[in-house]
Amino acid sequence: MHDFAGIWELFKTHNCSFQSLRENFDTTTAAGEMVLYTIANIAQFERRQVSERVAVNMNARAQQLDMILMKIKLDIYFLILFIVRL
Repeated sequence: MHDFAGIWELFKTHNCSFQSLRENFDTTTAAGEMVLYTIANIAQFERRQVSERVAVNMNARAQQLDMILMKIKLDIYFLILFIVRL
């Protein structure tokens, strides 16, 4: 959000505005600028939400891998015990 605000201030210092043809908002008005900031906030929320989901998924997969490796270690241990008894 900080980057967006900086870029937007740069636009305003150079008398640059943004008009959307489809969404019908004009950033030269207070309401249009509010809509632009609201859209930026929603985009930031979505980015953070995706990031959180990816982190949770990676942790879950790491735990699954730990369980698989533990099973492989136990299988190898019992195989060695079996071979030694022969």
